[in-house]
Amino acid sequence: MKDNKEEAKAVYRLRVILPIISSDSNSNLIKRISLEEGVSIRTLKRWIKRYEEEGFEGLKIRKQNSNKKLVISEDIVEKAIILRRENPSRSVKDIIRVLELENECKKGEIKRSTLTKRLSDKGYSKKQMSYYTSDKDISARRFEKLHRMDLVQADFKYGPYLPIGKDNKMIQTYLHVFIDDATRYVLDAKFYTRQTVNEVEDSLKRVLINYGKPKRILLDNGKPYISNQFKKTCVKLGIIKSHAKPYKSWVKGKVERFNRLVDKFISEAQIEKYSSIEKLNENLKIWIDQYYHNRVDTTVCKLGNINETFKNDPKPLIILDKEIIDNAFVIRETRKVSKVCTISIEGETYEIDNLNLIGFEVEVIYDPNKLKEEGALVRRIGYEDSKAYIQHIGVNTDFNKTRDYLNTRTPIKVEESRVLKVLRETYKKKYPEYNKSLAEPKKELVPLYSNLNDLEEEKRK
Repeated sequence: MKDNKEEAKAVYRLRVILPIISSDSNSNLIKRISLEEGVSIRTLKRWIKRYEEEGFEGLKIRKQNSNKKLVISEDIVEKAIILRRENPSRSVKDIIRVLELENECKKGEIKRSTLTKRLSDKGYSKKQMSYYTSDKDISARRFEKLHRMDLVQADFKYGPYLPIGKDNKMIQTYLHVFIDDATRYVLDAKFYTRQTVNEVEDSLKRVLINYGKPKRILLDNGKPYISNQFKKTCVKLGIIKSHAKPYKSWVKGKVERFNRLVDKFISEAQIEKYSSIEKLNENLKIWIDQYYHNRVDTTVCKLGNINETFKNDPKPLIILDKEIIDNAFVIRETRKVSKVCTISIEGETYEIDNLNLIGFEVEVIYDPNKLKEEGALVRRIGYEDSKAYIQHIGVNTDFNKTRDYLNTRTPIKVEESRVLKVLRETYKKKYPEYNKSLAEPKKELVPLYSNLNDLEEEKRK
């Protein structure tokens, strides 16, 4: 095979230089052939010289002279391995320097490229050593679950910018994906304008409705995945939540691989320049169904393509009741009702339709993905359930609207302070002479004088 390659190379070189050799005036011809073939003039002249000196054999690929190679003994290689194991980040250049200083070899005897190759062949290159130094418990083996829904991997991916903001401002989109580990089947994939826990739960809810409950979910350590809200949801559903270690993206290799394939879809979608995220998601769904799920992954597709492999898996799906699913995603929080009968939910103001709850702490129950459309349920013991909807401030108001507790919780008009009254009574008991002072005749009041002259005149009289 190697001889055929050398032969073909020599034939090509001879074909290129033959017109030059046959021509009497080859100065212009050699320049033209150099441009046509993409070979430098210096190389063409070297080929001609080798052909004139050695004939056709001279045009074959030159073999390196093995006698000129610097051979490193096994003893030196073993000592270099020990130096690498002592400090895996130690460079080959430093290893050679240490060997020279310890008189294990002569200066310049070992070439860096040669020792690098020998260390790599033995399994002690820097990259190979990193598998044992970065994490002691890291697994170098691939893993794959036996059945569908035994493990589901999830991840966010940056999507294209779309003109969906105010005044057609370009907004970044984010793709969230749930993919089955055993079959590579995409359970859910959708573009959003945010990457929060609400988007994660919206995606998971569709997975539960369409394919049932997964046994375990593998995630990274992103903020949406480690939130208390998502933790409570998984506990309610009985789903085990696992996290890959930071900066170890290969643990979620299946979803990472799918995210790279999505780049193909994004490149095609950018040609059509979508103006809405709905259009983007519609075409993503078609691409997954017609392109991705029709792929045959030789490592997992024993029964056909990805779609058939997932559907023909013998393990039954665990389908949950709708009521269980809905309750799992409901959020219960405590809020205090303001003096204008409003509460704050997820950074926005919601108005309660029951004025009797002003000033009370109430329980707020809502589905974050249906909050703006359906509002929130507001509860307090002793009061009827109420609804809270996002506040819309209008130009008019109903001044005749009153509270039910108007006659029971509004201030009462009185002419005497009960606080001062009880204090006076206590004071009288403590100081009896105070009662006598009240019975004594009042002394004549000294008149007030408007100026000093009137006061002097009164004294003379």
